Amino acid sequence: MTASRTGVWLPVLLLVVGLCSWFHPVLLSGFERSVTDLGDSRFNHYLLEHAYQWMIGNPAHAELWSPPFFYPQKEVLAYSDIMAGFVWFYAPFRFVGIPEVPSFALWMMTACLLTFGVCWQLFRRGLELPPAGSAIGAFLFTFGVPRAAQLGHQQLLPGLYVLAAVSGVVMLGRCASAGDLRFRVIVPATLLACGGCVLQMYSAFYPLWFTLFGLLVLALVGMLGGSTRQDLISLLRSRWLWVVAGMAVIAMLPALRLYLGGLDVMGARREDAVESMLPRLRSWIFLGEGHVLYGRIYQNVPWLADLPMSHEHRLGVGPVTTVLALAGLWRLRGKPWGRALLITSLVIFAATLFLYPGFHPWFAISGWIPGASALRAVARVGLLLLLPLSIGVAWQVSSLKTNAWKVVVILVVLAEQWVVVPTYDARGRFDRVREMAAEVKRDADAFYLVRQTGRRHERGSEYRDQIDAMWVSILSGVPTVNGYSGLIPPGWESLYFNFIRGEKDVERLDRSLEGWALANGADPAEIQMLMTAGSDAEDRP
Repeated sequence: MTASRTGVWLPVLLLVVGLCSWFHPVLLSGFERSVTDLGDSRFNHYLLEHAYQWMIGNPAHAELWSPPFFYPQKEVLAYSDIMAGFVWFYAPFRFVGIPEVPSFALWMMTACLLTFGVCWQLFRRGLELPPAGSAIGAFLFTFGVPRAAQLGHQQLLPGLYVLAAVSGVVMLGRCASAGDLRFRVIVPATLLACGGCVLQMYSAFYPLWFTLFGLLVLALVGMLGGSTRQDLISLLRSRWLWVVAGMAVIAMLPALRLYLGGLDVMGARREDAVESMLPRLRSWIFLGEGHVLYGRIYQNVPWLADLPMSHEHRLGVGPVTTVLALAGLWRLRGKPWGRALLITSLVIFAATLFLYPGFHPWFAISGWIPGASALRAVARVGLLLLLPLSIGVAWQVSSLKTNAWKVVVILVVLAEQWVVVPTYDARGRFDRVREMAAEVKRDADAFYLVRQTGRRHERGSEYRDQIDAMWVSILSGVPTVNGYSGLIPPGWESLYFNFIRGEKDVERLDRSLEGWALANGADPAEIQMLMTAGSDAEDRP
């Protein structure tokens, strides 16, 4: 097996394996089903569709920052990720007439393809790793359990911009090591690093913040070493680096203004809300109940089964893969950049770790780092540390002497990333939304979707109605008072529970809607109360 042959077929094979493992239910259903649920998946799809409608000039989506939900509030995109930076590989499917549901599935698959491709290039060209190691490292970064655990948060799925930023940093490091800081060398590298950050800013906030945090720690660690310190100092003396970085900051200002406005309204995250999403030691071995190999084991271990917000704590990559990654990172300590990467990873791991209730390193440092107070799901740092883990696996696989051992190890890594991915009937739900859209009065200023339900209705499923209403708004072209996001505007919370079990609920929602409209300068009489029927089965999450 020659290196050139491995470099051609192995990445393609692993990419196909990853795509099929996640999306085979979608493909086998003829795109009738989608990943993963009726909640955040459809919300993120809405944001992509809003960006597409803005791109093609739909008057109902004339303002990118103000998608037509939470009517009549403006700039409500501040309460969530923007997603506009990802629209360029969603829009082509819509341009050629592919409907919304399959377009979203194709977007997810394209995101995986692009992430895998950029990661493979980083490992193969940037870090100069051999083909087999580069391929399995790219697979782990793209399809590893921590990313599969966040598959319902599709804003976290594409990693290509983060990888582009890291690739630019690698290029800058090489320029500094070679003492070559000429314009034609340093500017492309800086543009790649800064351009990745800018595009990520207009896409999703968490990956950008953690990437910048990681690079900051890496720079501080680099200042402790002799050769790396000299390289950093020479880079910082380059005026072109500062010129390009300044241009990147200017390009980020509109999105930054939006996010800061949302933070001013909502305030910083409360510590008790953050504490449940700080990684525990066990988070780093937790793979979730849906893991094919180890899922039943985790179900029978109380120490692992009682994690709060357990879906945010699936940070493990499997016992064998973890050993391989740590062994590879340890072997890299002889290289200056490898040593800096290892120390940086350990610092980030320790800084975000839950120690005991009431005290954690994170709360000691988050007040000093811009943007940290806006983070709630700190456990998503697992997506950042997935990169050094992938580098460690890639290096360790590359160091194996025989092809037979490489095949065995690759198969084990693949098996340990095997999880069951949930799906839902996307086409059926979209058809129902289309029926509701036909009932919207096109001359209304807005509508508010309410649901008639049984008297034994239990709260918990209202988020589905809120997202239904947002899609009804897209199909009808009429804004909606309903909404769903990471945060909600002040004063709107009483409108979230939109169910009607009897006259008391009608009166309750009438009062809430009138109060919301008058407080925000809208005419309650011009807002349609759109009634839909629901079953008790739909009330259950």
